[in-house]
Amino acid sequence: MQSDNYGFEKIAHRGASGEAPENTIPAIALAVQKYKVDRVEIDLRLTREGVPVVIHDATLERTTDGEGKIQQYSLAELKKWDAGFWFDPEGKKEFPYRAKGVTIPTL
Repeated sequence: MQSDNYGFEKIAHRGASGEAPENTIPAIALAVQKYKVDRVEIDLRLTREGVPVVIHDATLERTTDGEGKIQQYSLAELKKWDAGFWFDPEGKKEFPYRAKGVTIPTL
């Protein structure tokens, strides 16, 4: 475990969520590779069949192009939604991760 000179650990909340869609592989990878964090905090929900997936909200609307509750879908169904759909880091309506294959990760 790394820490800075003062004994503090660097923890990324939902990955590098200011630069990539929160709780996605790109956000986690950026946090580890670019920011050299010690830990990444993620959020988990269960699919209909009880598979843990990495997503904060109980519903799909805020972070994907899907609708409804996570628990009502199977993993295969959830993997169809675009987890980069709404991500717009600079508020310019440019959506750099939209349609780039970013999906809801599994644990």
